[in-house]
Amino acid sequence: MSITIETHHRIEPLEAEWDQLAERCSGSPFVRPGWICAWQRCFGGAPLSLICARRGPELVGLVPVVTGRLAVRSPTNWHTPSFEPLAIDEAARASLIEALLAPRPHRIDLSFVDPGGAGVEQCLRTGRSSGFQTVLRVIQRSPYIEIDADWESFEAQIPSRRRSKMRRFRRRLEEQGSLSVELEHGDRGLEALLDEGFAIEGSGWKGERGTAIISSPETERFYREVAAWASERGWLRLWFLRLDGRAIAFGFCLEQGGAHYELKVGFDPAHASFGPGVILTQARLEHSFSAGLGSYEFLGQPERHKLDWTETCRELARLQLFAPTLAGHGSRLAWTHGRRLALEAIQRGRAVGERAKQVRSQE
Repeated sequence: MSITIETHHRIEPLEAEWDQLAERCSGSPFVRPGWICAWQRCFGGAPLSLICARRGPELVGLVPVVTGRLAVRSPTNWHTPSFEPLAIDEAARASLIEALLAPRPHRIDLSFVDPGGAGVEQCLRTGRSSGFQTVLRVIQRSPYIEIDADWESFEAQIPSRRRSKMRRFRRRLEEQGSLSVELEHGDRGLEALLDEGFAIEGSGWKGERGTAIISSPETERFYREVAAWASERGWLRLWFLRLDGRAIAFGFCLEQGGAHYELKVGFDPAHASFGPGVILTQARLEHSFSAGLGSYEFLGQPERHKLDWTETCRELARLQLFAPTLAGHGSRLAWTHGRRLALEAIQRGRAVGERAKQVRSQE
């Protein structure tokens, strides 16, 4: 049966079908309608388009994009762990990518994609065969742990000096008071839990650098919406390390599809010398092993506190496709060689256009 393409601009009518498609494709939380809807409301500055592929009445592919005047881009930013088009098979994926490229926008920009994934490979094949110039570069390496053993076996591989340090951290904290780890799913008192956790995550250097959740109203609203959505689905995991009942470390995580995703973490800088972040990370990891998950995803950049646990990273890339047009060529120069060269190309194009007008007027 042939595949047809539709374009929609509202998520709600497609939400149930989109979720079903994501399940069939084993999609992460970050390509599902709840996440994309929250992202668009909080960060989207341009209209959202949903390019859909159908085989008869069945939805077999979907890719959400933000459509601007000169470019089409993925609904992603540095709060996005990953992005990919959803398709149940190669034919659906090919039709979806062909539809994405068909209007020939000056630039198509997809970020936080798997550089070796089927969606990227299809974009590269279709784009190059259609004359698009392509640029693919890695923008992030996110640490992760593949869980293929029990916790005891994994822990035994940690250098003995680090294991001793973790025990010392815990012992010193327990000398300060009653120490406990608390895991919440947000099914009660969600807003109060988020207030408490966001205050911890925003303390110290994150608040000073403006990277904390509470650093902007849009970012805080986004994580609150994601928390409510994930809690309804049973995916939310809010972790607290408490000393005499007061939280001194916090983790905002999701757990879905056999993976534990670490979105945001932080600790009270007043207790930094006691390693509260290390203790809470150990608790999350031990939970992931005992729950029989397939991976623990640290996400984000390969920071030292993550690489202490693993050296394995997932590469995430930015894929740009520039149309085989004068404007597309100028856009490519702007991104690859700088604004000066782009302006020169645009000026040359305008000069060519003026000469062509003059020739036509003389005919």
